[in-house]
Amino acid sequence: MYIAKHLIQTTVSGDTSLITSFHYENGSGSKVYLQGNLHGPEIFGTALLIKLIEYLKENPIIAGTLTVVPQANPFGVQSQMYGLIYGRWNPQTGNNWNRIFSKQEGDGVESVLARTLISLAKDHEVVLDIHTSGAETIPYVFTSKEASDVLYPLGGECHILYDESDYYGAFDETMWKCGKESGKKVSAATWEASSHMTLDEKDLDARFKDLLYFLSSLGMLNKEEDMSLSYPKLFSMKQAQYLFSSQAGYLTWTKSVGEVIQTGETYANIYEPWSGEMKHLYAKSPLILLSKGTLQAVSSGQEIGNIIVL
Repeated sequence: MYIAKHLIQTTVSGDTSLITSFHYENGSGSKVYLQGNLHGPEIFGTALLIKLIEYLKENPIIAGTLTVVPQANPFGVQSQMYGLIYGRWNPQTGNNWNRIFSKQEGDGVESVLARTLISLAKDHEVVLDIHTSGAETIPYVFTSKEASDVLYPLGGECHILYDESDYYGAFDETMWKCGKESGKKVSAATWEASSHMTLDEKDLDARFKDLLYFLSSLGMLNKEEDMSLSYPKLFSMKQAQYLFSSQAGYLTWTKSVGEVIQTGETYANIYEPWSGEMKHLYAKSPLILLSKGTLQAVSSGQEIGNIIVL
């Protein structure tokens, strides 16, 4: 194993912003790239990958090449105010940090970050970008149809499948697209593994078990015990949508993440401070609630969650 440091920026004070990568190799086999914390509030992936690095000290890989980047964005996690991490966007440009990967040319910090991460991942056959979603979520995966069978052992209740028409400049999409353009199969995915700004040990242990089983399925680690996973439900990117509140006020949920909600069912209550009344939010069509947003004081038209429209 060796560790590498990659300079992204020198600040006006002379400090440096770096990315640290951990590299493991043992003969031929799968080539896997793992990264976390591309968005500032999504700290779960960093802790999960550090658990893996600690595990590999006592249980080295048996075959293949593994690259681990626990903290893929040194800027996002430092964007903090009043006890909250808001670093989903570059405060200098307003750009989403996971929409910069079509902009690899130039000297801007976004281009430097994009080039660095792509260069670290480009020679790998499996690329997994670990994210989180909302204040509460079920684990789910964004990937291509061709990669779904490879990603199946990772678990997750559903896989949301993209194709060439769904390119938004995200990291996993870019690595998949680069593979197709070079004639190589790259199984790339975003894993929405937990919720924002939280590190729950039970959740970490559960997702760590999923990650070990996934790496074992690729022949990289000694086989973990069979987990008897059920095959995830498959949906298209068009079915994955944001949920917006039709009313303003203070929101409480009446449904749990993962639930199927039928047309006309109440999924949340809204308390109006100006009227002293409680209103209801109803499903306009059948849906699955993937995640709940972090805000509960909302205006009409405000995003409050992520859903699958059935």
